[in-house]
Amino acid sequence: MRIVLPLLALLIALPAQADTLRIGSKRFTESYILGEVLRRTVAGKIPVEHRPGLGNTGIVFAALKAGSIDLYPEYTGTIAREILKVEGNPGIEDLNAALAPQGLGVAVRLGFNNSYALAMREDRAQALAIRTLSDLAKHPGLKLGLSQEFIGRSDGWPGLKAAYKMPYATPSGLDHGLAYEAIAAGRIDVMDIYSTDAKIERYALRVLEDDRKYFPG
Repeated sequence: MRIVLPLLALLIALPAQADTLRIGSKRFTESYILGEVLRRTVAGKIPVEHRPGLGNTGIVFAALKAGSIDLYPEYTGTIAREILKVEGNPGIEDLNAALAPQGLGVAVRLGFNNSYALAMREDRAQALAIRTLSDLAKHPGLKLGLSQEFIGRSDGWPGLKAAYKMPYATPSGLDHGLAYEAIAAGRIDVMDIYSTDAKIERYALRVLEDDRKYFPG
């Protein structure tokens, strides 16, 4: 059995399909770090390698199913909504039951959370008096730069746009790393972020309050 680790999960001992345990990760900082933490956790005990930055959810999950990697860190919300297409917040047992027919499984949670949010440059948000997502909805002239994955997720941009009645057309997808450079240069006004991104502070961004509690806490 191969495993999909939920967000910030402990590595558990499961038999790998190859002599070397192959750990994958997505193309953003937290996933890189988690993949490396997992590699270092088992290094010296069994042969292990980290294959960083494989791509978005679809690409990394396909690699897992194909047997190109043996595990990768994943968000429980992504497993539920994007991989299994179920609503709500199913527990580990429910996720494992649904993944079992695919020969996959989920390890235990590590106990802390990372979620999507929208952010603006602090100076821009302050000038426009934008503190919340409801405030953002009052400014239809702003330019959004959203990641392709956030745009494509039902619990990402489509659901958020409906929940707040956002007056914006869906923009073209923008690589997450490039979006930080674009917002710093003023080419976009708003971007999607992960709430634990180290670049939030580096680029002096204001994380907009989700005042309608759309994103899971």
